[in-house]
Amino acid sequence: MNNPFSYTPHPLCLAAMAEVEKRLEMLAQADEEIRRDVAAGKMVGVLIAIDADGRQTTLAAFSGQIAGRDTLPGFVPPVFSYLSPDGYFKREEAGISALTADISALNDSNERKQLQAALQDMKARCLQEQEAFRERMSEAKMRRDALRTAGCSAEEDAAMIRESQYLKAELRRMKKRHAEAMAAIEAPLADIASRIDMLKAERAQRSDQLQQWLFSHFVMLNARGQRRSLLDIFLPTQQRIPPSGSGECCEPRLLQYAFQHGLQPLYMAMMWVGASPQNVVRHHGHYYPACQGRCKPILDFMLQGLDVDAPAIEAQHNDDGLRVLYSDDAIAVVVKPAGMLSVPGKDGRPSVLSIAKDLFPKAEGPIMVHRLDMSTSGIMVVALTTHAYHHLQRQFACHSIRKRYVALLSRKPENIESGQQGIISLPLAPDYMHRPCQRVDMERGHEAITQWTMGQGTRITLFPHTGRTHQLRLHCAHPEGLGAPILGDSLYGTPADRLYLHAEAITFRHPTTGDSLTFEAPAEWEQRDN
Repeated sequence: MNNPFSYTPHPLCLAAMAEVEKRLEMLAQADEEIRRDVAAGKMVGVLIAIDADGRQTTLAAFSGQIAGRDTLPGFVPPVFSYLSPDGYFKREEAGISALTADISALNDSNERKQLQAALQDMKARCLQEQEAFRERMSEAKMRRDALRTAGCSAEEDAAMIRESQYLKAELRRMKKRHAEAMAAIEAPLADIASRIDMLKAERAQRSDQLQQWLFSHFVMLNARGQRRSLLDIFLPTQQRIPPSGSGECCEPRLLQYAFQHGLQPLYMAMMWVGASPQNVVRHHGHYYPACQGRCKPILDFMLQGLDVDAPAIEAQHNDDGLRVLYSDDAIAVVVKPAGMLSVPGKDGRPSVLSIAKDLFPKAEGPIMVHRLDMSTSGIMVVALTTHAYHHLQRQFACHSIRKRYVALLSRKPENIESGQQGIISLPLAPDYMHRPCQRVDMERGHEAITQWTMGQGTRITLFPHTGRTHQLRLHCAHPEGLGAPILGDSLYGTPADRLYLHAEAITFRHPTTGDSLTFEAPAEWEQRDN
């Protein structure tokens, strides 16, 4: 069977997916809710399998729900259906929703708002009264000091002492009255807060129990006939607890149905239909691997007993071809080919770091100042001394190093002409469900800015102002960026013979001389074309 985490769709899957699209279109024409949900975006999958007699069959599935339903005609059912209105899940879900409504009602109640306003008003009035009294005390002290300076009798001095003691005592009594007045308002507020906390705790407990109940009922099969619940599958993983939606993707559905009916899976493919989500990149009609966060632990179990293809890699390893453009006692500027790692991986293959150590045996310090993805080719600067390393690191940190990339896009971006320029600013964060991908996250993402100039055809020049992981790839592919993935980008677009992204030039200050240096190296494919 093909590897669901790394595959090229088999022709049988392509033909089956075309039929699935027609089926969805027919269902959408008959049901407005289905049409709306499918148009909003949905992952669908197909599985080609054979039965015990060698007869071929095709299965189709979708992830999650469409129009509030977990199955539709022509699609396999879910691993476990929990949407029955009278079932435990829906009843308990309704109870949890009622708790949420009660929490909102208490938060937004007129009583709470009036108490909060009264407390703020009381605090302001108390503060004003105390400040006015302190001003009175200050003026009285100034009078007493003046009298003592001018000379006063013992009786007058004793009276002034009594006045000072009275005013201090009066301030203490005033603070006590104010504290009691505020406490009278804070008590009912605290009671409301306590009720809210109790409701939240009950909601959290019931939500956790409901998730536990749900995941215990998702009992997965594998090719060996073994059964295991999602709770047991995820327990040994780093996550330990299944993420929300686990077991509801199309891949587990397809395999579960196949195993339940004695079918042997052969080929599987998953395609996105409809609009792209706001945060992650999904293109209509593009095929995608199974997700890492939800599906990998599940599929690692379900695929046991099947002969599954080894995972392909995004770009073929290239252990040779590191080219040195320049070197001196402090730095070296090299050109990394696509397919070479910047730093050693788990397999111990040669990398820019390991080769640099061989080429420059006297080098000291960390050496690697920055990195390029394995699939990306182009210029890199490496430090041969500790001083050079820290100096270049500071230049990267303050964004004084300028880099220029060239790329070929998979298509011409809409409404963009040759020579047009622009800036993309989309904050990025790790996409934990689809490692190693990144996602656009407007709330928690790190700032990522890319300047671009459109060239002839699909050629584009990119100037990153920040250095986030996959920044250029995601800014090109995302609908709010250019909406056109880089050619050969299997993570955010479609695979090709290579990723057509190349670090073409770099400008920096020499860490020893302070001179501004610029190095350029045209992309291999442009050299080849010329």
